[in-house]
Amino acid sequence: MTEDRLKAILERIPKKAPEPERTGPRPDKRTLKRLYLERSLSIREIAAKLGLHPHTIHYHLRRYGIAARPRAKRSELRKIRPETLAKNVTELGVRGYASKLGIHENTLRDYLKRLKTPKNGL
Repeated sequence: MTEDRLKAILERIPKKAPEPERTGPRPDKRTLKRLYLERSLSIREIAAKLGLHPHTIHYHLRRYGIAARPRAKRSELRKIRPETLAKNVTELGVRGYASKLGIHENTLRDYLKRLKTPKNGL
């Protein structure tokens, strides 16, 4: 390949890559605050509502300085003393006590396993 031919090819290459084209609307700060903070919607729920990808919502939350909530709330089971849990499980059974607490029985079972609490009838 000749030097002139090489220069001609190099001149056709753009110096700077073109800016990517935006495909959707940008969520405004007021809307994100209302949905995320006031209505407590998740990032996925907001993304679905606005027709955007969850990564886009997360990016704009950070960009606007809106602090992200923790992924999961701490279990309310932590507030109940282990002795009380064991007593109620013994009296009501795992299924009955979980129902009374308004949680799934497997949640209670997993929590009891982590506590290494005796579980009668399991």
